[in-house]
Amino acid sequence: MLRGITSAVAVIGLVAVGSAALAGDDYQPLAPDYSDFAAKKVGFAFPDRQSMNIQKVFRDNAVTRARELGWEVVETDAKWDVANQSQNLNALAAQRDIAGVVMLSIDYAANNNAARNFEKTGRPVVTYHMGISYPNAAHVGPNFYEMGKLFAQTMHDDLGGSGKVALILGDPNSDSTVNDMKGIKDWFEENSSGLEVVAEQPAYWDAEKAKQVTKTLIQQHPDLNGIWCNWDVMCVGMGQALEEAGLVGKIKTWTEASSDVCFTGINNGWYTKCVAWDTRDQVKRAVDALSMLVTSGWQPGDKPLVWNVPLYVISAENINDARIQKLAFGEATGYVRGTLE
Repeated sequence: MLRGITSAVAVIGLVAVGSAALAGDDYQPLAPDYSDFAAKKVGFAFPDRQSMNIQKVFRDNAVTRARELGWEVVETDAKWDVANQSQNLNALAAQRDIAGVVMLSIDYAANNNAARNFEKTGRPVVTYHMGISYPNAAHVGPNFYEMGKLFAQTMHDDLGGSGKVALILGDPNSDSTVNDMKGIKDWFEENSSGLEVVAEQPAYWDAEKAKQVTKTLIQQHPDLNGIWCNWDVMCVGMGQALEEAGLVGKIKTWTEASSDVCFTGINNGWYTKCVAWDTRDQVKRAVDALSMLVTSGWQPGDKPLVWNVPLYVISAENINDARIQKLAFGEATGYVRGTLE
C-alpha cells in the first residue's frame, strides 16, 4: 500500500555519515586516492529520506555521488515538515566546517530565509527537483513552468482541442505545483485552447486524498474529459477511483515523474501519459554543481546557475523502449521498486 506524506513534528538531529556506509542496494562507492574534497563536509537538507521510494532514490543517489567525489556527508531529515527543514538548514549553517548544502525544498517560499542566511555565510545552497523562489547559488531539475506548458499542449492534442478537464494538485505551495499550474494556464491562454478547467483540488502528495478528490470530481462533473494529476505516486489514488467507477480509458489522464508507478499506471490504463525525466541523474548533477561551486570560489551575489533537465513524454507507444525504461529503473544505486526497505 502506498504511503502518503504526512506532516510530523520531529526533533531533527545532525548525523555525520562516514564513507563506509552503503547505499540502498549495497553499492560501495570507490574511495578516491586523491580528492579536492577529502576531509571536507557537504550537508544535505533532505525533505524525508524514508517515507516513499522516490525519496530513497534521491537520498541514496545524492549520498553515493558525494562519497564518490570524496566528501564526508552530513544528513538531515525534515520528516516532510517545512519548519523542520528550515531549522535543519539553520543547524547546518551553524556548522562552519560544512562547505555547502544540497536540498530538495518542500515549499517554494518557506525556506527562502534559511537558504538566504546560509548563503550569507559565503557557502552555496544547491537545490534539486523542487527549488525555492529565492535565487540560490544553483538549481538542477525540471523547469516546471515549461513542463506545465508541455502538459497543456499534450492535453490539448489528446483531447482534440476541446473538452472539460480537472486538475489535481500536489502541495499548492511547492515549486512543482506553483509553476506547473502557471505553465498550463499560460499555454491554454496563449494558444486559445478550447479546454475548460472545471476544477482544481489539492491532494498534498497523498494517494488516498487523490482517490477521494477524484471520486468527488467525477460525481460533480459527469461529462469530464480529462484529469491532470501532479505526481504519479499520488495519482495511484486517481487511477483506483477511475477503475472503481468503470471510467478507465474513458477519461484521459496525465501525470508527472517516472518511477515504476508511471509504468504500472500506463499498463493499467490509469495514466494516458506521464511527463518524465531522469531522477537519479538530476540529483547526482546537483552534487556535482555544489562541488564545482565550492572549488571555483563561489561568492554571494554570483549569478545563479540553472540546469534544467530534459523532459520526455511516456505513453503506451514508447513505454517498452529501453531508454525510457532507464528513466525509471536506472542501472544501479538505490532504487526500491515500489516498496521501502
